[in-house]
Amino acid sequence: MTRTSRQTAVVLLILWGLASSGCGRSDIEDKFRFGGRDASTDVAPEIPCETDGECDDGLFCNGLETCSGGVCAAGLAPDCSDGVDCTADTCDEETDSCYNLPDHEACPPGELCDPETGCYDPGPCEVDADCDDGLFCNGAERCITGSCSPGLPPACEDVLDCTVDSCDEVADVCRNVPHDELCDDRLFCNGPEYCSTTTGCMHSFRDPCADDNPCTTEICDEVSDSCAITLRDEDGDRHVDERCGGDDCDDSDPTVHPDMSEQCRDLRDNDCDRLVDCDDPDCAGDIHCGCVPDEVPEATCDDGRDNDCDTLVDCDDPDCGCCVPTSWYESNCDNGIDEDCDYLLDCADPDCAWDPACICIPDEWPEMTCDDGRDNDCDTLVDCDDPDCGCCVPTSWYESNCTNGIDEDCDYMVDCDDPDCGGDPACVCIPDEWPESTCDDGRDNDCDDLVDCDDPDCGCCIPTSRWETNCTNGIDEDCDDLFDCADPDCAGDPACLCIPDEWPEATCDDGRDNDCDDRTDCADPDCAWDPACICIPDEMPEVTCDDGRDNDCDDAIDCADGDCTCCIPTATTETICDNGVDEDCDGLTDCLDVLDCWSDPACICIPDEWPESSCDDDTDNDCDDLVDCLDPDCSTSPDCMDNDTCGDAIDISSGGLFYGTTAGYVNDYAGSCVGRGPDAVFFFTLTGVECVELNTFMTSWDTGLYVREDSCYGAEIGCNDDEPGHGTQSFLRFDLLDPGTYFVFVDGWSTSSMGEYTLEMEYCPVCIPSSFYESVCDNGIDEDCDDLTDCEDTDCDWDPACICIPDEWPEMTCDDGRDNDCDDLVDCDDPDCGCCVPTARWETVCDNGVDEDCDYLVDCDDPDCAGDPACPPPCIPTSSYESNCDNGVDEDCDDMIDCADWDCWFDPICWP
Repeated sequence: MTRTSRQTAVVLLILWGLASSGCGRSDIEDKFRFGGRDASTDVAPEIPCETDGECDDGLFCNGLETCSGGVCAAGLAPDCSDGVDCTADTCDEETDSCYNLPDHEACPPGELCDPETGCYDPGPCEVDADCDDGLFCNGAERCITGSCSPGLPPACEDVLDCTVDSCDEVADVCRNVPHDELCDDRLFCNGPEYCSTTTGCMHSFRDPCADDNPCTTEICDEVSDSCAITLRDEDGDRHVDERCGGDDCDDSDPTVHPDMSEQCRDLRDNDCDRLVDCDDPDCAGDIHCGCVPDEVPEATCDDGRDNDCDTLVDCDDPDCGCCVPTSWYESNCDNGIDEDCDYLLDCADPDCAWDPACICIPDEWPEMTCDDGRDNDCDTLVDCDDPDCGCCVPTSWYESNCTNGIDEDCDYMVDCDDPDCGGDPACVCIPDEWPESTCDDGRDNDCDDLVDCDDPDCGCCIPTSRWETNCTNGIDEDCDDLFDCADPDCAGDPACLCIPDEWPEATCDDGRDNDCDDRTDCADPDCAWDPACICIPDEMPEVTCDDGRDNDCDDAIDCADGDCTCCIPTATTETICDNGVDEDCDGLTDCLDVLDCWSDPACICIPDEWPESSCDDDTDNDCDDLVDCLDPDCSTSPDCMDNDTCGDAIDISSGGLFYGTTAGYVNDYAGSCVGRGPDAVFFFTLTGVECVELNTFMTSWDTGLYVREDSCYGAEIGCNDDEPGHGTQSFLRFDLLDPGTYFVFVDGWSTSSMGEYTLEMEYCPVCIPSSFYESVCDNGIDEDCDDLTDCEDTDCDWDPACICIPDEWPEMTCDDGRDNDCDDLVDCDDPDCGCCVPTARWETVCDNGVDEDCDYLVDCDDPDCAGDPACPPPCIPTSSYESNCDNGVDEDCDDMIDCADWDCWFDPICWP
């Protein structure tokens, strides 16, 4: 067939809602003008303007907007029509140009579209290649019953309102380009909107008025698109906090400020004159301020009382011999002396704020510890106020996925703890107690929406006071689950005052708060670099989920770690053996739970053939868990020999193991590296870019593998004869394989290379490199796409996270997944362990005492031997006890028959 100018490369851009003629206003323009709303129901608001530039939405395909009469007017879309009836005339927003793609569906059956002349008859065809117009974006043309048929264009639309969806004819891929301007709601005070490629239009939740100054209050004015900033008055008493240059000594209490009068019995400095109650001259005439001496001279000098009634309190009384100021401010900031007697020493005194001895020295850059209340990188921003911390950013207005452990709406409630998930099936409560009796597990055991002590069934603590009144009796008077010194109510009680003996904390393993900062041992940032507090990961990600340890050092332990998908048992045994649910959480489901389900009818296989010979009845006739052509017994059956040519190729798109034989087949094809033996043909189809691996590792004869694209005679994209390390077997890997159909050939090296084979196809992760080397060595990500992650990559050899510290020599613990002797060999890969080496994929001989498949089950103890003549079928109980004591049958399957069973002790036939 002669090709014409229709072979010219064409690029298709499929825009949301663009009319096929390319004329008129597009949905893109509607979304821009309506702020992302439905243009069919809303009325476009008038946008005031002075110049044309204020109206330009940055898009080409909806025309150039202008300012007319003080409001924005829509532009005139470019005319993309080419006058050919069978072309799809479209506008490309990325290149600001028109394109005209042949649309074969617009032609009569059997005809194709030429982009210059229109519909034409291509004539008869034999293979798909005769119909191929060389274009990707209008689909792959097919030859069907001798006539050309149009292809199905790729589905490039992603249903997101804010992306421009296109088909790139040059790269042969779909593109979905986000446009933030399509999300703009024309509001200033809620911050800019942006287009997410996963969820569509999103708010940035960034306050345009935020100035990161804790001493200011910012108010956003939507009318003027401006910010009003005032000094912060937290309690609204019209007095600014002292810390921000004001005169309010307590900005959390609106009844405390300089304009108030001193109340003489509330233990507060009401008028901010630094004098409390009776110490304030304002209270000189108060009847409650008459003094009764209980010490003469004054001896207790830290209780804030005038114990000897000489009008001098504590250190103001010469009896106490307290601090004598030598300066009106702290003049030396590292001598441990309180020069100005304000009870603040050195750097704890604000006078020393700018002294070099007190300047913050960063111990993290950027800030990584985001819950310790410290400015670790000295940028004046603490914890989540510091952008380095990347705290929660909402991806949804509500909890949209109730089983992924992510707080999508950032309300600090995750999955079923969030009321948004109340009706989700994953959060439906199944009662396991009635009434509630377990009152400390945080679960609603009786499904009455009341948990633990909130449930009257538990009869929990009854408060005797509104606060903790006695701080040494071990009783929780106010029932807040905090008692004595653990309750903040006791913060000022003498029994609970902490006396520091270290500053900063230096002893990090004694269980004490040595520097009195309410942080103990490793919870104190002072101990961050102490050996006792450094976590050394031994699993990445966490796989041991029941040892109470943070194995991957991500501050999450066992089931609290997202790496652990923990099971919640609903029964103590597997109760239903065909529902796909692991009720007892022992890691074994249905018939795989041999102990619980061995006698269930759903799990009992009774062989009626050995070996399997009926290969087309969908039945596992020999009870080896392999059905019909998947059973090697059927490899030579005519029912399973159907892929000798491309016309009978077997679809392996699902991946997995595929068995067969090339014995009796013909040498139809050959690859560039192998191909003199009989060959078997397979194919797989990809709808997206994938990583694919193919091998014949479990085959005994000299195989070869090659792959062609599009058809049996298409371009060869890979050929392998002998893979290093695998003898005469073959292996192919394609890291980034484009969408399409690919044909796989299992061939032989010589004319005598044939027989039973096993072809394995696996999908491997598609890796897109983000770095030229492994840059982060403990995140579980292969940044440089060399199939080596974290410490497996030699790039990380010198990273502290990858330096191995041996704790055994030689290796003795052989089942913990760790390289205990640091010889780069783990568990059974280490010769020190002397582990089992499998000689077969399953137990093949059931009476030789050898564990061929290394599953620690030998001969008849291995389920692989369930139907072997050497292994009698499992006993099926017909009674709960031995009911007949002289029939030679074990009715209750307890391995004791007739008089040897205790059940028969009282049967006369068993008496001596």
